[in-house]
Amino acid sequence: MSLSRSASPPSDSPVITVMGAVIGVFIMCTTGWTIAHSTNDLPVTQFFNSLRGSPLGTLVDAVYWAFQPPRAVAFVATLMVVLYVLRSSVALSLTFGLTIALTWLPIVGFKEFFQRPRPDRALLEYPVETVPADWGFPSGHTAFVTAVAVALVLVVASSSSVSRTAKEVKKLMLAKVLAAVAIVLIAMCVLVEGVHYPSDALASMVWSVTVTPAVWLALNALLMRKNAVLLGSAQHSDGQEK
Repeated sequence: MSLSRSASPPSDSPVITVMGAVIGVFIMCTTGWTIAHSTNDLPVTQFFNSLRGSPLGTLVDAVYWAFQPPRAVAFVATLMVVLYVLRSSVALSLTFGLTIALTWLPIVGFKEFFQRPRPDRALLEYPVETVPADWGFPSGHTAFVTAVAVALVLVVASSSSVSRTAKEVKKLMLAKVLAAVAIVLIAMCVLVEGVHYPSDALASMVWSVTVTPAVWLALNALLMRKNAVLLGSAQHSDGQEK
């Protein structure tokens, strides 16, 4: 498969990317140890949950349902297919999907390790009928959507030329703004549902924002030797993709 795209250096050095991930892991762990048995931020959840009784609640319920694990996996698989069709790169498509998976899956381990209970539905005005069976910290929905958003920004960045044109800069900025909006909205959704404390969502945001680029970088090193899609840039050979 012929691929032709000029190479350009990463926007951030690998050291900065890795250090960012280390800081993200540190924040996740210290937050978990600090608030595992705390309910100090329950009033914030109660405020957002009060909105569930409005027409907004129906939309929030639908969004939360749409990103339950089985449908979330199907969503990523669909994005991988779309990405392959648009970019004709198996390596890029796989890196995109694996980056999300490897960022999202550790959340299960954190939940079991910290075992923070979810907000007590008896203290909420509009609790969900069935509280999720797993632990609350950190938020899996927030980690997933944040990882997808960051990975999509990296994909957009990977289409840039060596020296980004004004059009490419605007395109990347738009991607970052949309990603930020998506991240904030999913965090609000889990609070409106009343299934998380705000600290659950914030920890997941920090985790995915810092760890996703590092996973992307590592997968490039492992999977994309010749046709590497560098962090914030694309590098393709003129020959056949392996």
